[in-house]
Amino acid sequence: MNEAEFSPEVAKEHIEATLADPALASLRLAGAPVLVISGAPGRVVYASAAAQSLFAGDLPALARRLLLGAEPGARRIVALSRSLLPGAAPRLERLRFFFGPVADTVTVLCRRVTVAPGQTLFALAVLGVRAPQATARRSDDAP
Repeated sequence: MNEAEFSPEVAKEHIEATLADPALASLRLAGAPVLVISGAPGRVVYASAAAQSLFAGDLPALARRLLLGAEPGARRIVALSRSLLPGAAPRLERLRFFFGPVADTVTVLCRRVTVAPGQTLFALAVLGVRAPQATARRSDDAP
């Protein structure tokens, strides 16, 4: 889980166009956990290394947890992925997930992006959370 993971089911250039959206690009570059979801039933087609680390899984495990799971945050992600209109302003949501035995609330920025005529992808970035290795590097660099 050191690298971002792409699904071959969606053209990589469509995923990259979604990640280049101004609302998401700076968050991704800063190391925020970022996910891209495709399709009506929903499939996770991209997960940054930080997202894989935060939610402890590869693409199929993330799809099971975030799109089929019973956690309140998962149910809200499914509702948002179906209801947000393409091109609408990015939306901030507070979602509740279980990380170990403790439930925690995270803030996410989400948006539906048009990547081709008639094709959209749903993306979300978790705010205020960074990849564990990035945090470790910063503390090692401190004087």
